[in-house]
Amino acid sequence: DTLILSGANLSEEYFSDRHDRYLSIQDGGNGLVDFYAELVDTLCKHSQEYMGRDVKPSFAGERLLDAMSKVVMTDDPTGGININLDEEQSKIVAVAVPTFQAPPRFGTHETLRSDVKAIVELIQQLAQTNSGILYLASAYLNPTQTFLQACEGLKHVHFMSAGRISHGFKPKKKAGNKERDWVPTVFDELSRVLIDERTSVWFYQRENWTFHAKGLWLAWLPSLADRKSTSSKSQPTSASISDEMELVVATHGSGNFGARSEVRDFESNLILFFPPNSSLAEDHRNEWNEMGEYAARSSEEEVKQLSIPFKIALPTIRTFF
Repeated sequence: DTLILSGANLSEEYFSDRHDRYLSIQDGGNGLVDFYAELVDTLCKHSQEYMGRDVKPSFAGERLLDAMSKVVMTDDPTGGININLDEEQSKIVAVAVPTFQAPPRFGTHETLRSDVKAIVELIQQLAQTNSGILYLASAYLNPTQTFLQACEGLKHVHFMSAGRISHGFKPKKKAGNKERDWVPTVFDELSRVLIDERTSVWFYQRENWTFHAKGLWLAWLPSLADRKSTSSKSQPTSASISDEMELVVATHGSGNFGARSEVRDFESNLILFFPPNSSLAEDHRNEWNEMGEYAARSSEEEVKQLSIPFKIALPTIRTFF
């Protein structure tokens, strides 16, 4: 009756020096534990068992999406609509909405809303408040134009990514990272082009630690909700979610909210909607702010030039990152 939801890969090094995120859902989680058990079971039924030798891949995208729609979608047309998060006596700390997405090559399904679509629509709704602020953590920052366009109406966007000393592909002695020290420079290149009046990029720098946290935090400033949205000419001096902001949404899951997640990978995120004065919202505010204690401004991060061949190839190969 317990589930640990994480975007970590659970290899040995993830339990030693990695800053990652884990959400423990206990006592059945009001059905969430059974939901994810069924989701994994459905994926397994549409997968091939590895027997220690190469197997001929089969492709059954339509059957997988049909089966997954039965897991993700509810038959109840009023499911969740009648929940009142504004009642003062409510004991609800969050409403959890899971998502699922298969790569586009698997096709689309008429009733199964993709993770990308759900996240984009959520950001667009926040933008309508005129005071929405987005906080995004991803070790491999590479947002798509679809994502960036959804953010255009927000008051500000904070991206947090891995600095060079805390990057998963920094030079190491282990064999897996040999000749891959160019990878952090690729992500640095992709990150810096995002910076403008409404967008800040922060680099997590913590000696002997690797940054692998991923997730979204969506907040708004009630005091600015009725004002016309204007951009500030100066960059914020801190990445923190201040006490005057109301945190309304946070996510947990596998997605990096980048080109690879949107185009190539299977993804599932859990979207948590917080009522006012939620203790779980406060926990998530503190979680982001604790990561922010190791966040350096982009101007404080070492800049290395990407080689000409990589610069030329980057627009073509960015969906692999």
